[in-house]
Amino acid sequence: MRVLFILEYYYPYQGGAERLFTELTRELCHLGDHVAVLTANYTTLPSEEVLDGVHVTRITVKNRLLFTVKAIPKSLEMAKDFDIIHTSTYNAALPAKIASIFASRPIVITVHEYWGNYWWRLPFLRLYERFAYHVYERAILSFKYSRVIAVSNFTQSRLGQASQKHDVSMIYNGLPRTLSPASTIRSDYYLFVGRLGVSKGIDVLTEAIAILLKQNPTLKFKFVVPNFPYRIFHFVRSRLSPWIEFVDPPTDQELWELMSKAKALIVPSYTEGFGFVAAEAAKLGTPIISSGRGALKEVVSGKFLEMKEHSASALVDCILSAEMGRFLFKPILDFDMKQTVRQHQKVYRSVLNHAEHSPDSP
Repeated sequence: MRVLFILEYYYPYQGGAERLFTELTRELCHLGDHVAVLTANYTTLPSEEVLDGVHVTRITVKNRLLFTVKAIPKSLEMAKDFDIIHTSTYNAALPAKIASIFASRPIVITVHEYWGNYWWRLPFLRLYERFAYHVYERAILSFKYSRVIAVSNFTQSRLGQASQKHDVSMIYNGLPRTLSPASTIRSDYYLFVGRLGVSKGIDVLTEAIAILLKQNPTLKFKFVVPNFPYRIFHFVRSRLSPWIEFVDPPTDQELWELMSKAKALIVPSYTEGFGFVAAEAAKLGTPIISSGRGALKEVVSGKFLEMKEHSASALVDCILSAEMGRFLFKPILDFDMKQTVRQHQKVYRSVLNHAEHSPDSP
């Protein structure tokens, strides 16, 4: 198969969606499929390179909105050389859909989460941004797709509540096969890993850390985050620097070592469509402090604590409980990448088979 992925973020950017597609594209290449990725370049990465057999093309832009526009011509150019297009929510979906129409190619979209009315509740967003994102989300989910992939039962349920009439397959994100504990020795820091997204509970985490450091200045926290969006990065840095350590996005092995050594991983999200970093932490044996929101109840396993409510005080209580080792436990869940890849290939074959009998399926 020849699969074109059109994505707003891709390796080396960090985040659950990026982790999924990095591993998925690599595995598909290893199995003999021809895979290319069209994505955004927000820094100074090469415009063209091959990573583990994956042909990566990057379009230099300043923000996600510009990628939505600038990716359209290149999407149209590339789509004709592939059998199927795979995209995801949010900003890559429009150029991918346009390319699928003009190139007459079937299109699959992965929905990582459906926010709906959450747009009106999440922090760091201006009123016009809330309105624009809400409208855009509804618009891209109103398009016709050959198949929609939901990454958890929670996300699939949310799509159903939104009354979106799609052919939906639920496929859990798979973890890298090379994922293994890099260290069994715990260090003295709590860890936050991921994008600085508006849904990640950064405001609650920042407030909780400020409270804790007043009570106990010896507590240590590390953030593995990009420095964008700058508005949120500045919010955290201006309130907590120099009391927390910011770690540049590391290699996979370096990240897993950081996670393996942490006292606990903190995942204070308002909602999660899956919770990739929580699944990784559980596999590494790292305790998790979780908001319990969205799909986190499905994904969090091993040693964990769950916030009783989504507030800074509830997070403070969890971290104080972690200091005393008062974790709960449930058997560690296995999100196998081999199974994830097989399920995606099954979807691709089904979609291509249907497209042969329905040329206008996109």
